[in-house]
Amino acid sequence: MRLWGKCPAEAIILGASPGTALYVGGGADGSEIHGISLSGGDTGVFVVDSAGILLQRVWLHDQLGMGVWIWGPAAGVVLRRALVERATYNGILAQGASIEVEESVVRACFGQLRQLRDQLASQFPQADWGLLSMGMSGDFELAIAEGANLLRL
Repeated sequence: MRLWGKCPAEAIILGASPGTALYVGGGADGSEIHGISLSGGDTGVFVVDSAGILLQRVWLHDQLGMGVWIWGPAAGVVLRRALVERATYNGILAQGASIEVEESVVRACFGQLRQLRDQLASQFPQADWGLLSMGMSGDFELAIAEGANLLRL
């Protein structure tokens, strides 16, 4: 699959909830997505068991779940010169898969999670809200800056 947009500000795919704005799966090895914006939905891009996927100059924003979700041992994604912002749960989630993040920005996801934790802590003060687990090897500095105190590296 090859999907090319002129500019992410001009080529926008709107996702519905529940649902995924763009699904890449089942042997779509070598697929490339360039110059588009994916907005809304539960997940911006969901990659399942497909290797060599390139997401370049892609903007992912305002997802209710994940910006990029990669699943399966055969799955592999390169996220290059991309922007992932305002995903409610995870900007990027790789489950049993690999991802390379090059010259990309993931923001606001960790801040929103911290705000949710703080809101829940005020509503349920009897619970222990001391730990905030966010971030992994590729984004731990940003997670720490946003308040993480438990990391998976």
